[in-house]
Amino acid sequence: MKRLVSLGAGLLVALTCLALPSRVAAPAPDPYRPSFTRPDLAFADVVATGEEMPRLHSILVSWRGEMLLEHYFNGTRAGSLANLKSASKSVLAALIGIAIDRGILALDTPIAKYFPDLTDPEKQKITVRDLLTMRSGLASTSNVNYGAWVQSKDWVRYTTPH
Repeated sequence: MKRLVSLGAGLLVALTCLALPSRVAAPAPDPYRPSFTRPDLAFADVVATGEEMPRLHSILVSWRGEMLLEHYFNGTRAGSLANLKSASKSVLAALIGIAIDRGILALDTPIAKYFPDLTDPEKQKITVRDLLTMRSGLASTSNVNYGAWVQSKDWVRYTTPH
């Protein structure tokens, strides 16, 4: 499991670096950026709505590196941990899209290329596209299967075709 987490973290860092421009230039004025000097006032309605949502942890709005809003709800603090399973899928999909756009990765590449010790013939057929579209053919690791999957020593080997 540590190897998979390390590989995933390494891939995430590498792809994030690919998304960064090689030279950082001063941003041009953006006609779509809200022109206000007090973000706390401009987002008052957003925060008020958030206060009514018992499961909401935080709202952070950043624009080109400038934090416009940072507000925490329901006892959550800036250092609180949060389970980001579904959000992680969106971030990884965006980073993979950048890698595809730059010709670094192809959608129809079998994942076995990145997991050379993957011996299950069914798993060797799974492609990047299959994972992104959630059509890998693997049994679900959610709901009743989640705890056992997370506690397994190797998340990749633990998953099984269904």
